Amino acid sequence: MSLLPGAVRREAFARASAFRGEFYECLTARRDELFELVDAVLCGTTFDIIGSVGIAILVIVGATVAMDRLPRLRRLAKPVIAVGTMSLTAYVGHFLAQTALSTPAGTGTQQSWLPLIMYVLAAILFAAIWSRFFRRGPLEYLLNAATKPAKHIR
Repeated sequence: MSLLPGAVRREAFARASAFRGEFYECLTARRDELFELVDAVLCGTTFDIIGSVGIAILVIVGATVAMDRLPRLRRLAKPVIAVGTMSLTAYVGHFLAQTALSTPAGTGTQQSWLPLIMYVLAAILFAAIWSRFFRRGPLEYLLNAATKPAKHIR
């Protein structure tokens, strides 16, 4: 129930509707130019690929140097390092968890960050506990055992 008279409500709605229409018209009028600009910058040209690879290498080298020179940082990153030692297990675990816990289409939980956060925290927790007792993840042990006979084949 509104406290405004009907004529005022209709006028306010008409103004808002007109503003929305003009705003969308402005966006679509410039759509092609904006798309061309973004496409030119991020289209996967040789320079874009070289730049992306260069930045990736810079980040990896920087993280490696930081881990080597700052032992406290290495201790803080130990749970993430544990996940890295069992990446196959973490990947398959996320896939299985998502399959088992998936929600029907059209529900609001698909737009939530909560499942992703829960997957990441579960992987870090599992990897931290598992790495205290074993050197590799469970699927990494299975993969190693399955490929050991291959070294005897010539």
